[in-house]
Parts: sequence; C-alpha cells; structure tokens
Amino acid sequence: MGFLWSWNHMISKKWKSSLTPATGDEGFQMRMLRDFKHFCANQEQRLSQFWDQCWEMREKARGMQSG
Repeated sequence: MGFLWSWNHMISKKWKSSLTPATGDEGFQMRMLRDFKHFCANQEQRLSQFWDQCWEMREKARGMQSG
C-alpha cells in the first residue's frame, strides 16, 4: 500500500471549487504534510490504532456477511 501526496496546485478545479475546497496556504500544506509523515511513522501510535480499527471493522463486516 502507498500514498500519493499532491500539493494544492495539482488538485483539480472540481476539488478547489467544492463546498469544502481543498485550498490552503503553503504553511497549511506543510503542517498537513508534517502531520501525515508523523502518522505514517506511527508517532503516538496513530497508525497502529487506525490499522486496528480498520481490522476490527473488517472482522465485524465479515461476521455480518456469514451470519
């Protein structure tokens, strides 16, 4: 699995003009990238918690399908 990070100038007009536009200044973009890197580095166990929650949801969905 991987991630594709794109800066604002790479975002389509559709996203920039939506009700929740994907815009922001350079400082905002840098904070978002820094936070994303921290997430991927599992700082504060955020990635592990996210993975565990996803796995839990998957298992619950499997249980619903089989029974």
